[in-house]
Amino acid sequence: MPLEYQEKFKNRTLPESAEEFVQMNNNLKGELYKILDEYVNVEPRDISTHLKLKEIVQINTIITTNYDELFEQSYGKHSLSVIFKNKHITLANKQTKLYKIHGDLSDPDSIVLTSVYYYILLPHAVWIS
Repeated sequence: MPLEYQEKFKNRTLPESAEEFVQMNNNLKGELYKILDEYVNVEPRDISTHLKLKEIVQINTIITTNYDELFEQSYGKHSLSVIFKNKHITLANKQTKLYKIHGDLSDPDSIVLTSVYYYILLPHAVWIS
């Protein structure tokens, strides 16, 4: 988090901080996604753990709350069905399925980060029902 915001949000949960940040920006999530993208879309230092997980052939379902693409980089996009919206479930035809239950940076509207989104998006997710 940029230094200018650290003091203001230091005693808040992440969803509370994200919600207030969005409200401070005229209820526009663009600035929040820009910061998130800047801190998440970085060259990984090490994906060896993800590569080791790929070697375990019994793993055919992965559930993550992360927005990054470390699993996609490790498995290769052609051997992994990435699911972050309900409509992706019926399209998932690869051996390994990656459920990104808090969304994916490639689709900012899918991202669950603010407290409002926890109440709006998550209850409608098929995999949670």
